[in-house]
Amino acid sequence: MVRVWTVVMAAGVFLLAGCAAEPTASPGELFHEYARNPHVRNDVFPGMGDSADRLANLAAQGAPVDIESQLFGAYPCAGQSRCTPSASVRQAARQTTGSDRLYQRYILVKHDGGAMELMPEYVARGRGTAVLIDGDGRTYHDLAAFRSDGPLRSSDLVLTLGDVTSVPGKGRFVAVTGHTPATVWPWYAGGAVVVVLAAGLVVWRRRTLRREFPETPVLQGDPAPDQPKRPEM
Repeated sequence: MVRVWTVVMAAGVFLLAGCAAEPTASPGELFHEYARNPHVRNDVFPGMGDSADRLANLAAQGAPVDIESQLFGAYPCAGQSRCTPSASVRQAARQTTGSDRLYQRYILVKHDGGAMELMPEYVARGRGTAVLIDGDGRTYHDLAAFRSDGPLRSSDLVLTLGDVTSVPGKGRFVAVTGHTPATVWPWYAGGAVVVVLAAGLVVWRRRTLRREFPETPVLQGDPAPDQPKRPEM
């Protein structure tokens, strides 16, 4: 049975190695990382020196709820110099909602290497529907669709409102992976089948050898028989 358990353990190690742990963080932890990071791409509050200076300057901007509103609220693009939607974004808005009116919303992203950015996205509303539109004109009806079909990776972390199409914003903040993790249960099921088949093959082979060679020990590791001694010269 030694080989059977060896096969089972090897298959188990293979399966576990293929299931990497998801990165995790709470909304508060991600927000605090943002507040201490003076090198956030597309930052709404740039040019604040080192971490200590940045924290002091952010505190001077108002209460945390005010800063969160400026960071994560969705505001009309009209009159905003920072809001420059492309032609593909405007076309997507017209096609999905029948309206040219766009709102800009930022999503905080912490990438796998630790770099952070505020990713500009757009919200369009009309015809009884609301969609999130990325910079390439792809549309998403909710956060789940953005995570499933969007450009981010499962190794990225995202801080945003759970209701990403709300204007100017409502609901709770959520911290999630940038891409929906792949379902691992099919891998477990397939691995279990491989383990069972491999174990059955080993057992079948052992029994076959015993039937064909009944007097020959199988998998016993017996020492080889004594060799005849060479005659002394």
